[in-house]
Amino acid sequence: MTQNNNETPINPQSTAVDEKQIQFAVEVWRLAKLTNKMLSKIDLDEQRKYVGQLDWFNKKATEFFQGQGITFANFQIGMPFDAGMPLNPVNIGDFNAEDDLYIEQLLEPVILFEGKVVKQGTVVLGKR
Repeated sequence: MTQNNNETPINPQSTAVDEKQIQFAVEVWRLAKLTNKMLSKIDLDEQRKYVGQLDWFNKKATEFFQGQGITFANFQIGMPFDAGMPLNPVNIGDFNAEDDLYIEQLLEPVILFEGKVVKQGTVVLGKR
């Protein structure tokens, strides 16, 4: 069994997914997120040229990963944070137990294999 920083233990024999597949999924997620951010900084006419291509890429990537049994959990910026979520908040020490926390930024996604968490996500929290 192996374990990396910010990841739940993974046993490839029991889950049929290995760390390389998980890391590839994280990198595809990061690329899509970065591309979206870059598109938001260009003028509207230029955006129109590329948004469809990004949507197509995201659709094909999702289909590929789903075919492998891999999905991304849907955690969004602004969602209330609960300690039971499969998320590793990098700044949890900045808050008290009674603080009303929310997800301020997603740094890495939560990855599921056949509906079970195989990699916890990484987030930055904010206080309401």
